[in-house]
Formats: sequence, structure tokens, C-alpha cells
Amino acid sequence: MPGVSVGARLAHLLHRFARGDSGHAGEFDRVARPILSRFANRYGWFLAGDKREEIVQQAFLLLRGPAGLQFNRKRGSPKAFLRLVARRAVREVGAMYTSPGARTRPPKRRASAAASPPAVVSIEEVTEKDLPSVEGPERLVELAHDARVILKTAPAEVATALERIYFLDVPVHHVAAEMAVSRYTLDRKIQKFTREFIA
Repeated sequence: MPGVSVGARLAHLLHRFARGDSGHAGEFDRVARPILSRFANRYGWFLAGDKREEIVQQAFLLLRGPAGLQFNRKRGSPKAFLRLVARRAVREVGAMYTSPGARTRPPKRRASAAASPPAVVSIEEVTEKDLPSVEGPERLVELAHDARVILKTAPAEVATALERIYFLDVPVHHVAAEMAVSRYTLDRKIQKFTREFIA
């Protein structure tokens, strides 16, 4: 499209791509990929380098889906819209590579740099919690032992329920039915034990 600004061209291509026009997909990829890559590097700094391309791919998937249909040239520039989509893609990819229970959003760069431990620590400063953990099959034995110690402190019915749910993979609603209580009641008992154990 000669004589058209880059922003207008990008808006046109984004509009066509989001509505499933495959004829413009190659051109949209050439125009949008560098922009999305820049945003992936900026917002995905906490992920490994090889995950940045995955962020770009996730952004393209989001643009092809319902999120892409939300673009409205009157509400903002196409570059700003791509930035928002890239940030969502970073959150989704980051969540895929985060262990369960961990934060899916990274700490601020300045806070994480200031809180990082020094590279060299003297042997006198190493505490027991800083020692390297056991890996491999030995780690499974260690985890099972730790779980058994925790279960010994739980009330009998909670310990039995936790053992059946987590060691034997019995669904929670089946365990609740076997104990003749509702799933809600069983969840409350487990939560009560968890709060008391952590406190």
C-alpha cells in the first residue's frame, strides 16, 4: 500500500489478520514480528532466552483469536495494542513455565537485582537451609519421608484423606464419600490442619 503510513498499514494488516484473512498473514508476520520480539524481550526478561520466541508465537495465537478482534483504531495505536497482547502472552508463557504455587509474575527488575545473593559466600555463612538438595530417586524417598512425618501430626481422618488423595490418587469427592462427609467439609478440615501446621 504505497503512500500509507506505517501505523495505518500495521492497523490494516492487524485488522485483516485478526479476522482470519490468510492472504495477508505473511506480510503481517514481517511487519509485526520485530515489534512483538522487542516486546517479548522487554517484558519477558525473567524467562530463558529460548522462551522469547514462544512469547511471540503466543501473541500471534492471541491475535488470531478473540483478543485480536478487540483492536479498535479509534481507541489506540496498533503498536500499543500489540504491546498489550505481548504482555498477556508473556504472562501466559510465564505461567506455563512456573512451578505450581509459585508467582507467575516476576518481581520488579530493580528489586530482584538488589535481592539476589552474592556469588561467593564463605563456608561459615552457609546455613543448613542453603545446602544443596538431594536429587534423583533419593529425593523422592526424602519427600515421601517428609510427607509421612507431616501426616503423623495431622488428625487421623485428615491424614487418611491426604494419603488417599495425594499418594493413591483417589479423587477428593470419592474420599469424602468414603468418609461420609461432604467435599466441602473435607476441604475445610484439610485447610484447618494446613493453617495450624504452617502457624
